[in-house]
Amino acid sequence: MKAKKLPDRKYTRKQLEEIKNSETAQERRGLIQELVQRAGDGAAMSLAEKDYAYRIIRISFNADTGQGLNIDDFPSLEEYHFKDLYRHYNSDLEGRYGITDFRGIISIAQKKVDVQKLNQIFLQWKTITAKENHKEDLLNRVCVETRLELKQLNDATTVEGLDFRTVSEKEKSIVLHARYLYLIVKEFFDEHEGKPVVAKFYEKEIEINHHSLAHIMSRHYAGAVKQFDTKKSFHFDASIDFRMLPFVLKEILETISSSGVLKGEPIDYNPFRHRGHIYAICTTKAEKPIKGKQVKFTRLETYYPVQEKSKLAEIASERIEISINPELKVFKKK
Repeated sequence: MKAKKLPDRKYTRKQLEEIKNSETAQERRGLIQELVQRAGDGAAMSLAEKDYAYRIIRISFNADTGQGLNIDDFPSLEEYHFKDLYRHYNSDLEGRYGITDFRGIISIAQKKVDVQKLNQIFLQWKTITAKENHKEDLLNRVCVETRLELKQLNDATTVEGLDFRTVSEKEKSIVLHARYLYLIVKEFFDEHEGKPVVAKFYEKEIEINHHSLAHIMSRHYAGAVKQFDTKKSFHFDASIDFRMLPFVLKEILETISSSGVLKGEPIDYNPFRHRGHIYAICTTKAEKPIKGKQVKFTRLETYYPVQEKSKLAEIASERIEISINPELKVFKKK
């Protein structure tokens, strides 16, 4: 007997937000019932749908009375259970101190359950990140970044003489953050049908793909969770939603391109000032398979705040600053 085909994804995050903010209570109830049913059936769902379903179920359950829907009965939403736990425990993965969620202070008994769950995920992902040949490109990229950070931790441990417990906790933090990062990047491309964001920069096209976003998010975001001095700069403009970062970068690149100021300039390294802060965008040549052939393209490699005094001095001495609009200025070679 043929297996029944599960329904494909139906809603994007934007559509879910529109329905959630609708004044029609019946429409909202219908959406809730549908998503919970599909999650319980293990139906195909977009990551945005899974996120929404998880939040509905999480709010409905009362751990003290056992009433409501229990997230443990929805294995298809495990990724979002992890994300929720990570957001609450990332600064205290052993649950030693007071931790709160939307209901208030989490009980000691619940913290034990949560910490045990995080430990299980850590052990699973420790094995995953050690593997070098995953079929999924995004997972491979995240694992590369994670192994590099674990190596840096090992080097720092030798220099600083850290004790076993401290090193173990730092290792756990790095590995669990890798899983969180993987889900964040995966969500973005799931929402946009897996396609890279393409910025037109003069006669060139610059692709912002999963490699770009995983690299930027791993090295230049979430400075507070880093377990040692990575010698990297971290983004500080809280008004930029990191979940929409590829579109922000596309807008910046295309605004620069439209101005014509940097026409003919190399595009591998471009410093600019955005909302008062100096950043740099770097691109690289890469290849991708299309219809059995390796096709060359230009990929955005990284985007970071320029903070090193030597780099800032180099920009000031070798380039002139030109204003494009009140928020954006570029540095052109003299």
